[in-house]
Amino acid sequence: LPMQQGASFELRINNVAINGVGWDSTIFRGASPLSGVVWIVYSSDNLLANFRTENSRAGILITGNNYNNLLFRYIKTTNHDRHFSWVEQNASFPITIPSIATENCYIIGGGTGFHFNEINGATMNTKYLGMRNVTMDGPTQVGIDAPLVWDNGRVIEVRGNRDFFDSIIINTNAPFMERAYEGFRSPEGFVEFHNNSFSLQSRGIGRFNIEADPMLDSYGRPRIGSPAIGPQYMRGYAGAVPPVPP
Repeated sequence: LPMQQGASFELRINNVAINGVGWDSTIFRGASPLSGVVWIVYSSDNLLANFRTENSRAGILITGNNYNNLLFRYIKTTNHDRHFSWVEQNASFPITIPSIATENCYIIGGGTGFHFNEINGATMNTKYLGMRNVTMDGPTQVGIDAPLVWDNGRVIEVRGNRDFFDSIIINTNAPFMERAYEGFRSPEGFVEFHNNSFSLQSRGIGRFNIEADPMLDSYGRPRIGSPAIGPQYMRGYAGAVPPVPP
């Protein structure tokens, strides 16, 4: 992107796909690592896949008047202060499935992995993001900053909590808000390693959570014998990248 105020790649057309040839081959670069957003999505019913974002304060921002049915697949985001961010938006009815889905996305470094731009607080009508087969390696602020629904000072709902599966969170000092998981079916199938907080497993949160070295190779793929491989995961593995071939 050019060094100018507000420069971003923008998607404003419904029902189209932005499909690269792979996150190591199709690369969208911001103008400066300290400012700007690489991609801004204003539309709905879109697929964005198979590319990498870098060199910007924010990676992907979802906004617009009525976003729905957005899928981000096989995207690597690197060293953004906020990797994926979405603006608060409420429907006229309770939302029960993610309006934004991320699959096989790889977040490296930076600050916050998934950030909800909360303005007035979430409700049961607030649109949210779901996450499957994601690897987060090294975010320093928050891994998943999901919309929280409060009642008399207590979290009664985490928008998206039921839709976080089969992921790897490693090498992070990001804080963890335990009360965000009160009264919930918590995330399943997380592998955690070298995280500066008590693990989900030790807190009794979720099923099949493991605190162990996921044994990733230089491409982020679980090696044979990794705890990120097994039948407890929907696709047979956790994380963004399929296992090393046998």
